[in-house]
Amino acid sequence: ALEGFVGTRVGPPRVEIEDDRRIFLTLPIEEGRRRVVGEIRFEGVESLDPVRLRQRLSLTEGSGYNETLLEDSLDAVRARYDELGYTRAQVSVEPRWNEDRSVVDLTFQVLEGSQQRLGSILVTGNRKTRTAVILDALEISSGDPVSGPRLLDMERNLYRLGIFSRVEVEFLPADLGAVRRDVLVRVKEGRTRSLIFEVGYDSEDDARGLIGVSLRNVLGRNYNFQTDLRLSTREERFRLSFEQPRLGDIPFGLLYELFRFEEDQESYDATRRIGRVELVPRSQTELFTLAVDFREIETDRLADPLVIEGDSEAGEESSRQRIRPG
Repeated sequence: ALEGFVGTRVGPPRVEIEDDRRIFLTLPIEEGRRRVVGEIRFEGVESLDPVRLRQRLSLTEGSGYNETLLEDSLDAVRARYDELGYTRAQVSVEPRWNEDRSVVDLTFQVLEGSQQRLGSILVTGNRKTRTAVILDALEISSGDPVSGPRLLDMERNLYRLGIFSRVEVEFLPADLGAVRRDVLVRVKEGRTRSLIFEVGYDSEDDARGLIGVSLRNVLGRNYNFQTDLRLSTREERFRLSFEQPRLGDIPFGLLYELFRFEEDQESYDATRRIGRVELVPRSQTELFTLAVDFREIETDRLADPLVIEGDSEAGEESSRQRIRPG
């Protein structure tokens, strides 16, 4: 039916058995008459690009005609207008058939109405978080088109920060037909501090433990701080990180990390120190990232020290190696 065929008949199936071993199943199909879409036109479209609107339709010129796909196409045009703030846009379609009703031309008729735009934003419920952090996360400014779907995007942006347990974004009451709509943002801040403590034992490391501290929304600026220390009889791992999600007006943030690893093996001891600064995209659609590392490695008590002729100190029972960025 989605391909435009009407009066299609299927079956009944015919079953044939050959040599008591093979079965042949035949399913007869009578396609019936096919109806196709001829020309698609738009009337009354002034603010949007008709070419882009056409790309959103479920029906295309030359495709099979189906009433369900026609309704989907109408919904797609209405949704696009709603996204851009034309919340009162009226969209209908006028079909025109040829004589034998095999080809239909479709004319989408639009009465756009006025575009609804954002007035002011009122934020409430933020006890610690700075209002500027919330307004920045909304990714909308006064005068931008606003609609119901756009409010849902604003809620998702705030939840994505990870510092709120509840978010509500809604229009404030306005006069009928108002083109400027004020928005109310209600937030409830979640827990910003956590402590992790673990103690365990395994056959490889014997006793081991972990202690970690995490602080979110530091200074109310959505800065994030995290540190943890892992200890066992053979190694020690320390990590400290600080995240600055926003760096001015560019769509990137900064992540600072420090690591310190100590290993106590039978053949050697090793200490690694690593510093890292990474430019992190704020949007998941951005693929670009940039990082700078500093690494320092020290080793002691090598089991088989390297001997170099002519070096009087090469036979010592300990060696030290430093690796610095060149």
